[in-house]
Amino acid sequence: MSIQAILDAQQRLVILRSLLDIGGAANESILNDCLDQLGTGRVTRDRVKTLLAWLEEQGLVRIERLATVQVAHLTGRGRTQQRAGQRCLASRNPGRRIKHGR
Repeated sequence: MSIQAILDAQQRLVILRSLLDIGGAANESILNDCLDQLGTGRVTRDRVKTLLAWLEEQGLVRIERLATVQVAHLTGRGRTQQRAGQRCLASRNPGRRIKHGR
């Protein structure tokens, strides 16, 4: 797995975890701040929109488009993914540790 693929998965996981912690919905600006604060590196608003589009395609969030901002709503599938800690294409397994040197 490439470094970029790992970073992509980590950023998607941060979005899902943030939505769960926030109560299930947040706009792209809040999610951008969450990504910045949780150590995934600075991301642009366009990058957040790209991550949200991918999560929506997987059925993990529903996007509400309001004028110039998007609001992400965690779906039942997205909530189950986070609560159960199941591995899915959208994110790394939260319990899995990366072994270095292999």
